[in-house]
Amino acid sequence: SPAGRCETCKGTGREEIALDVLADLALPCPTCAGARYRASVLEVRWKGRSVAQFLADPIDDLRDELPAGKLRTALDALADVGLGYLSLGRRRDELSGGERQRLGLARGLLARQGRTLILLDEPATGLHESDLRRLAGVLQRLAESGHLIVAAEHRTSLIAAADRCIELGPGSGPAGGRLVSTGG
Repeated sequence: SPAGRCETCKGTGREEIALDVLADLALPCPTCAGARYRASVLEVRWKGRSVAQFLADPIDDLRDELPAGKLRTALDALADVGLGYLSLGRRRDELSGGERQRLGLARGLLARQGRTLILLDEPATGLHESDLRRLAGVLQRLAESGHLIVAAEHRTSLIAAADRCIELGPGSGPAGGRLVSTGG
């Protein structure tokens, strides 16, 4: 809010410098040094952390310190979809496409009402094999709760976890789009 944010950077934590020929340059704000808040706000501590430190720590580091409740449940959902390494203060425009998709999956885990069609394009992009097992478990839980999940995926470990697999092809672009095989 305007009452707590750094007035120099308006809470962004950075100073944008427009360059004519090159891409704009983003430097830490000279007033708050990238913390995004006024000094009076940064003096407030919770378990030894300022709000800037809390927002900078990875989700996995914060989860165990939080009491049961909505915030803890939301952080657990983010960790379940393999986003535990992210910080709460991470800007949305800094997320990869795969991270944004997994953010949507976490939202689906938290929304317990109704049935939804969930479309995913390469949800395993950038994930380690151990994270893929966790993602497969999340997708299974969503399917068991009545959601229909359709994913375009090439990672065999995630394909193996699917209830049904449909292969389109035989090539890409104009050479594709025909049913090659199906199984389940």
